[in-house]
Amino acid sequence: MNSHTSPILFAVVAVTLLPGQGPPQHAVPSFSAGNPLAGAWSLVSIESFRPDGDPLPPFLGGASGGVLIYDKSGWMSVQVVRNPPARFAGDEPVSTSLPELADAFRGYYAYFGTFEVNEKEGCVVHHLKGSLRPPEVGKDYKRFFRLSGDELTLTTPVTIVEGTERVNRLVWKRIR
Repeated sequence: MNSHTSPILFAVVAVTLLPGQGPPQHAVPSFSAGNPLAGAWSLVSIESFRPDGDPLPPFLGGASGGVLIYDKSGWMSVQVVRNPPARFAGDEPVSTSLPELADAFRGYYAYFGTFEVNEKEGCVVHHLKGSLRPPEVGKDYKRFFRLSGDELTLTTPVTIVEGTERVNRLVWKRIR
């Protein structure tokens, strides 16, 4: 193994091999007729804009793909890949250069944890148990949602990224 790549590979493996988690520490989401968010969702689009509506370059370049899963037991997972996705010169990650690995890391976003739905506020809160970005572990991410048939729209509250206030809106389609 190349000595330059082993710390990054170790970090990626460590994040993905966290010990098994017990039952959710937060209330399992409930709706009067079941949980309509439960299931798998495929990313359709990402928009980013300022609070006044002015457009910004979208998160991960608009992303070329992604999947969001809400389990009936109260667990969730999300993965999103940049548009266009990163490519390696060779087929072996072990021999991939550090710049290529860094580019791939910057172009991929993933986390998992538990979730709960606040029907009154129209939001879902993701309680992060693991993330590709270690400082996010333990954080709660609120997402306002709109569900219309097989389309789920999640909108972030206003956040500050590199000194700029922004809102991200992700549209997902239910996977049947």
